[in-house]
Amino acid sequence: MESRKRYHLLIVASALMWGSSFPLIKVTLDYVNPYFLTAVRMLIAGAIGLVFVMAFSRTAIFKEKTVWILAGFNALGYSLQHIGMQYTLASESALLINVNVIFVAILAAYILGEKMTSWKALALALGVGGILILTSKGDLSFFASEELLGQSILIASGFSWAVFIVLMKRLLDTHEIVDVSMAVVAETALILSPLVVFYPSTGIALEGWAGIIYLGVVCTTLALFVYLVGPRRVGATTSSILLSAEVLFAIILSILFLEEQITAPLLLGGLLVLLAIILASWNRETTPR
Repeated sequence: MESRKRYHLLIVASALMWGSSFPLIKVTLDYVNPYFLTAVRMLIAGAIGLVFVMAFSRTAIFKEKTVWILAGFNALGYSLQHIGMQYTLASESALLINVNVIFVAILAAYILGEKMTSWKALALALGVGGILILTSKGDLSFFASEELLGQSILIASGFSWAVFIVLMKRLLDTHEIVDVSMAVVAETALILSPLVVFYPSTGIALEGWAGIIYLGVVCTTLALFVYLVGPRRVGATTSSILLSAEVLFAIILSILFLEEQITAPLLLGGLLVLLAIILASWNRETTPR
């Protein structure tokens, strides 16, 4: 029992690390442009992933075409997240991006042949309702605003990671999840590396570099390593539900450090989306981004 609790805590720890990324991205974007942030964050994480793959002599994974496709969707997901967060609150960003589990339920039904259960259908309905409340804030004129553009980009980011998760599930029939994950991180870095040249940021303050390094080491690589221990020991359903705490951590940290306000639309829409995430995760294997 104590051993199981330890693995539960590891998953919650990974949720905290991923949750902390949202307010930190918001702060770091004050120092660098989103393209540079995406590229350097993934170059740091990719270097660690490459060392892992090379250290265990598992370089054959780089020959898998599907891994490169996964890296492409991963690169798109991170790029859209950083771009979209320029226009939205960190707390809203966490909710909108994590609707990817709802997209996964839909895509898995068509691509993997998984059953669309009544629980998943309910999750879809709650998720759509929550998104509408979060984005409109009860004001229909909001649909012509710049903030809606940012939120739409974040939803697209979530969809990109949903495709990533579904494709990953296929690959895991023949490969170890740790090998695939580290290879994907390394290849994502390679795909995004040209952004450093085409969208450079100069005169970056120490705070900006600290944010980039933390995002690359802690929120990308360490969080993934810590999380991957969990599902093998406590089950996919339990781990995915525990991981939904990422959204709660993101909201709490955004309120504490960015002084974001808890509004009625954020509270109601957030509760609907969080419930949808938990329902969509129920009895479904989950792969982290």
